[in-house]
Amino acid sequence: MKSLTRIEYELGRSQIRRDLAELGEILADDFRSYSLSGRPITRADWLRSAADPDQVIEEFRYSPFDVRVLGDVAVVWGSNEDKILLKGADESGAYNWMDVFERRNGRWQLVANETVQLPAGIKRRPGTWVTVTRDRTEETPHSGA
Repeated sequence: MKSLTRIEYELGRSQIRRDLAELGEILADDFRSYSLSGRPITRADWLRSAADPDQVIEEFRYSPFDVRVLGDVAVVWGSNEDKILLKGADESGAYNWMDVFERRNGRWQLVANETVQLPAGIKRRPGTWVTVTRDRTEETPHSGA
């Protein structure tokens, strides 16, 4: 079974590549979340957003994750910084989030997510972060600033 850390990186890469098949494998059919403005988000909404040609995701930079496995349920907490263009405008940002996975048919699927956008200038978790782009995954130092 894939590690939850690896699945998180694959989740980011599938969005960057617009790989809806891989993203669809990660997201449970009954996936639920909320947008930053509080609007409910379903699996179909997330897939539609990932396919949007007006949204270009260049990279995600992930903090070290905290993972807790509770039987067939697991929670992953993390932070990320992203580089995103929406209709050509820079919409990059920094976020804290929590993903909830459930083990179904021998594999982990994302069933819920909660994300909050961090205000500019807030300190982030220092340490070794992982940068995920279309073609690479590499560790990068992060000062937390």
